[in-house]
Amino acid sequence: MEIQTVETVTSQISQRVITIEGEIVQVKERLGTVEMDVAVIKSNYARREDIAQLEVKMAQMENRLLRWFFATAITLAGLSGTLAFLAARFVPQFVH
Repeated sequence: MEIQTVETVTSQISQRVITIEGEIVQVKERLGTVEMDVAVIKSNYARREDIAQLEVKMAQMENRLLRWFFATAITLAGLSGTLAFLAARFVPQFVH
């Protein structure tokens, strides 16, 4: 086994420290990118309040749709009844 001088060992350690410092700079850059990505993801989260508001809006929309459905059904029933009445009243006159 060779005996290394203090200068050689110090030189090797210095080289390793320089390499590690370079890698730390890269890690910091990547960490900054990850932090920005996480901030974007967090800003797009749906919070409980958002979900509650959405549920309220959906319930309101359901009520409006049901009202339109029933109003349309009643209108069509009235219209078809009127048409049937008119047809029953005027068609026999044309048949004879």
